[in-house]
Amino acid sequence: MKCYISQMDNSVPVISRADARVAGHTHFFTGVPCRNGHLAARFVSNGSCIKCAALRFKEFLESKPPDYARNQMRYYRANHPAYRLYERTQIFAHTNKIEFTIDSADICIPEKCECCGGFFAKTFKKYQATIFVARIDERIGFTRSNIAIICRQCKKIKTGATVAQIEAVLKWMKSRL
Repeated sequence: MKCYISQMDNSVPVISRADARVAGHTHFFTGVPCRNGHLAARFVSNGSCIKCAALRFKEFLESKPPDYARNQMRYYRANHPAYRLYERTQIFAHTNKIEFTIDSADICIPEKCECCGGFFAKTFKKYQATIFVARIDERIGFTRSNIAIICRQCKKIKTGATVAQIEAVLKWMKSRL
């Protein structure tokens, strides 16, 4: 069980760093102030106080140019196609008022389309143009059990037709072969 203690109050148990590590916690609280006087939880990994860490991070961001965070996000999006796909799907769901309960970790780009088995392109710009998160059942929103990563062609076929229409086209195509 991971434990995160954001604010200290009388209900937070005092626990040693070693006991917290054994229990699998990420934070612990000794009841003793840090060297800067903060009475707060500490990280199990390095023993530092979470308030000191927050102050160090704030100083770090203030030392950077104003657009540092924006540039970091641009870099992340450019180098993580699954995250960009997640964002694009989230925007689509919000715009169309569709339920959206998936997390970016739920999107894992496979080597092949889940529908037709075709391979996806390996470059990011081609990824962006050819990969979609599709709902398996259009009546349900984007939930972990109702999504599939498919190619552009399968998305076009799936979006514009009913099952009966797709079966009719398949029957017609088979009769022409």
